[in-house]
Amino acid sequence: MEQPISNIIVGFDFSQQSRQALSVAVAIARESDAGVHVITAIPGHIDERILLAAELEATHKRDELYPDEALLRALEVRVQHVLRTLDTADLRIEVEASRTRPSTAIMDSAMLHHADLIVVGASGLDALEDFMLGSVARELVHHSRWAVLVVRATSVWPPAQITTAVDFSDASRRAVGWAGEIATAYKSALSVVHVAPPSATADERAAAYDRLRDFCRIDDLKGRIVETLVTGGARVDRVILDTATREKADLLCIGSVGRSGVKGLVVGNTAERLMRRSPCSLLVAKPDEFVLKH
Repeated sequence: MEQPISNIIVGFDFSQQSRQALSVAVAIARESDAGVHVITAIPGHIDERILLAAELEATHKRDELYPDEALLRALEVRVQHVLRTLDTADLRIEVEASRTRPSTAIMDSAMLHHADLIVVGASGLDALEDFMLGSVARELVHHSRWAVLVVRATSVWPPAQITTAVDFSDASRRAVGWAGEIATAYKSALSVVHVAPPSATADERAAAYDRLRDFCRIDDLKGRIVETLVTGGARVDRVILDTATREKADLLCIGSVGRSGVKGLVVGNTAERLMRRSPCSLLVAKPDEFVLKH
């Protein structure tokens, strides 16, 4: 990464996954001295009990001119209660509740605060309804020009092992940059894998290995011991998942161009498959071209 993390946006819906995402965002903010902006949205999947309690509380404070304001403020207070369970001393944290669609509210906040990273939980990614309608995480990976960290409820942070998948694109170069920055900050083990076509010859794999080593000679990896791997397989996502599982990765970093139909690692729907099936948290980075155009 060419610049340090200054502002982090967190999508929060009171689920266990989003609580873990908030905890990870606070830990990253403490490491990088970044500001944190927590966004919760009523159209999201807020726990019905929490929403009902907030509505009852808001009833006593309702303003006839702005009937939604009391409910939004009540939800913000409840987010603040969650924040008190975390070590947020000396951190710059803001909380905002919105009536806007969750992914839109998060991206609007990212634009307003010049965000460097969006952090969300992986809630709903395996549910058929969310798969059909599109979860917040899916929409962000699709549309967001900012890097998106999708946190599993069982996520381990800081990550002891980071795995990064590379296809030599600009998107995957940015993913390697993020992986290098995080690995440096937390002294994590780091491996970079390239999946060659199953038809690749021994010479072609050797050439890919040399290219991978050159690809990893970037500033973010200077001084880091990086394990470089070239493997083969017809299904790129399965090979990457097998590698991450074998290495017991706590974080998987990939690049995505994010065009219509979520195209990850430039070809096919690899990013979306990885997002739904990754055994660990997933960071998706966008190429410079996508960032500049969006």
